Amino acid sequence: MIGYYAHHHGVGHITRSDAIARSMGEPMTVLSSRARPAAHAATEWISLPLDVDDSVEGDAAEDSSAGGMLHWAPHDVDGLTERMAIIAEWVARERPRAVVVDVSVEVAMFLRLMGVRVIVMAIPGGAG
Repeated sequence: MIGYYAHHHGVGHITRSDAIARSMGEPMTVLSSRARPAAHAATEWISLPLDVDDSVEGDAAEDSSAGGMLHWAPHDVDGLTERMAIIAEWVARERPRAVVVDVSVEVAMFLRLMGVRVIVMAIPGGAG
């Protein structure tokens, strides 16, 4: 069993996950906040809550990058807490061989800290 975390912005991450699922000889679970397309080839789809809250302001918004170490890790956002709990529960239950993380530093780090093999699809460049 392979997992695939697909970022919800745009359709490219989901499209890539579908192509990979179609070419694999084993089950693949997609974890995403994006809705599952009707013809997607994943064996299972786990819907994640959004990790965004319009009420993030003040200290939480100012430190949403954890001092520049992360991309998006604000304090006190229920969707972020729920998203990570769902991922952790899935890992504990399914014990995936590996998870492809299509654009999320935080999810890649979280999975690696749980002892999961992680394959990262990263966007070239970025702030640094």
